This record gives sequence, structure tokens and C-alpha cells, in this order.
Amino acid sequence: MFKIIKSLVSNSLFQILLVVVLSFLFQDNISEWGIRFFLTISVLLREVLLLVLPFLIFSFISVTLSGIEGTFSVFLILSLVLLSSFFHTFLAGILGYSLLGNSFGASKTIEGIIEVAPLIDFDFVKITDNVTALIAGVFVGILNSYLKNKYVSCFIYAIHDLVINFMNKFFVKLLPLFICGLLLKLLREGQFNSMFFVSTSLFLKLTMFLILYFGGWLFIVSKFNWRISIMILKNIAPALIVAFTTVSSAAAFPLSLKAATINTGDKRLADTVMSLTLSFHLAGDAILVILMCMVVSASFNHVLPDFCNFASLVTFFVFNQFAGAGVPNATIMVLIPVLRSCWNFDDSMCAFTIAFYSVVEPIATVGNVAANNIFVILFKNAFGRFWDGHFRKKIPYK
Repeated sequence: MFKIIKSLVSNSLFQILLVVVLSFLFQDNISEWGIRFFLTISVLLREVLLLVLPFLIFSFISVTLSGIEGTFSVFLILSLVLLSSFFHTFLAGILGYSLLGNSFGASKTIEGIIEVAPLIDFDFVKITDNVTALIAGVFVGILNSYLKNKYVSCFIYAIHDLVINFMNKFFVKLLPLFICGLLLKLLREGQFNSMFFVSTSLFLKLTMFLILYFGGWLFIVSKFNWRISIMILKNIAPALIVAFTTVSSAAAFPLSLKAATINTGDKRLADTVMSLTLSFHLAGDAILVILMCMVVSASFNHVLPDFCNFASLVTFFVFNQFAGAGVPNATIMVLIPVLRSCWNFDDSMCAFTIAFYSVVEPIATVGNVAANNIFVILFKNAFGRFWDGHFRKKIPYK
């Protein structure tokens, strides 16, 4: 029993939900100075995050690309992953505009609002911006994958280890505090009510869409044979259950690998493709995160972004899938600077977005695992002959 309670308390999702509940219950008992104190901590953590993000992006992308050998098969798989990611993010955008476009108006202010300001408004000097870090990481990673250099490798791996230790051992543990101050600000200013403009029917439509969408792809990869569809679903079901309960694609990976081997009948292909799609092909995140950002924007009565701003977020999201691997909540955290600069998100909206993502993350993880299993079968159907004739000769199997 003690182990269960300890495991529950250490769970980041439970901590965030607990902070939300406690903030609602005790908001009236906290003085204005207390709210400003918690808000100051949130602002400080925000600046720390923005200071560290360029190093996170650079190190993760450069390390990832450095470890990829320049074979045509790997290039093909990663190209298809990028294509799939762009497709799913734009699909989410189309769905979001169709569901939200006529439901919400232009931005408006709330009359009589009481603005809460932090005790100290931190503004750290940034060494570089995220776009520059993204470009530098791609350049260094690709160059080091072809021209292996031990000094470059030691440098990028050292930054990688420092960043991931900082995120896992410091920032992620303080994430509930980050959300707490900004949520209290929302509640005290009376802005939280605007979030309930999102109707229940919207989420029902979204849930039905995801079920029908992945069900449709399952039917396609089975070549429109419902018996084969059921068999494929039966094979991947254990991986989906583990993904939902653990909120981890990595935890479901062994079961996904087993399912991919059975569904394709080719262990070499399954090992190669599943390893490359595990952390980088996040179709579930691509759909839910983009939709979630649009829902938050609409809930706060902001005008939905135009195509240029939407395309900026999509591009940054797709390429930063390489930067999010291994860091909890990194999928949404690396988007915060773009949401602030291109979509005019304020601190309260960013905090709510992170909390919102923590709730929908189990569903997104199931979508990621389902999409990866479907991707392997699609790859086998489309490139199976080429794999047998060419790729197996290039990739030795252990």
C-alpha cells in the first residue's frame, strides 16, 4: 500500500492535478501577496526554461543525428516520418479550424479585471534563440554523422547529459510550482471562466475523429479485410494498454516490437523501423497538441492564428520531435516560445497548456504507439520488395 501511495505521489500527472484541485479549493484563503509570491516563482522558472531550451534543442538534435548512419534506408524512413508528422499536424489544423472557426470570436478583454503582477519580473539574457539552436543542431549532427570526431561527440554528449539531468532532476520536479503560480493568477483575475466556452460536443467530436481515423488506417493496412484488421488490433492491443497506463512509448516498445514482427513477418524490418519511429514519429502528439493549442487559444477568446503563424508552429513542432525525446513534457515545453511569440500566448495560457497536455498525454501516447505500429505495416506493404532486395544487404542483423 505504501509503495502504491509513494508511486502515486511521485507521478507528475498526479502532482499537477493535485495542484489544480488545491488551487481551486484554497484560492480565497491565499492573500494577494501570497499569489504574487507563487507567481514570482512561476516567472523565474519560466525564464530558466527559456534559457535552457536552446541547449536542449541543440544537444538532442545533434546527438540524435550523430548516431544515425548515412544509409539510404535510414534516410528513407526518417523522410517518411517527417512527411507523416507534417501531414498529421496540418490535419489537426484543418480539424481545429473547422471545429473552432465559427464558435469563437475576436479577442476581447474582461471588464473589471484585477491584474496580478509578480514581485520581481525576471528577464534573463538569452545566449541564443531556439531557431538558431535548431539549425545548428541539424548542421552539427549531420556533419558528425559522416565525419566522426571524438571531440565534437564529447562536446554534444556532455551538453546532452547536463541538460537532461537538469530537466529531469530539477525543472520537471518543480513543474507543479510553475503551474501553481500562474493558475492562481488566472483564478484571481477571473479569466478561468473563459475556458469553459469549449463545449462538451467538441471533445466528443475529437474523440470520435481519433477513433475513426486510426480505425480507418487499420482497415487500409489490412487491405480492407476486417478479419486481418481484428488480428492486427489484437496484436498491438497490449502495447496500447501499456502506453495508456504508463504514459510512455518506451515502456510499450517491447510489446510494439513483438507486434510489428508478427504483423510484418520480418524481424529485421520491424527492429529497424520501430527503433527509428519510437521517439520521432509522434502522430498522436501531432494531432492532439496542435488541436489543444488551438482550443486554449479559442477558450481565451483569441483569434485563431493565420496560416503563416500556424505553419511556423507546425515546422517548429515537427523538427523539435527530435529534441523532445527522453524529457517528460518536453513535447509541449519546447513549443512555449513559439506560442508566446507567434500565437500571443501569455504566461497564464502557457501554464494552462502545459497542465492541459498532462491530462491528454495518455491519449496522445496511445496515438503515438498506434501510429508507429501502423507505420511499420505501411512501410512493409510499400517497400517490402525493395527491403528484401537492397536494404537487408546494407543493414547487418545481429
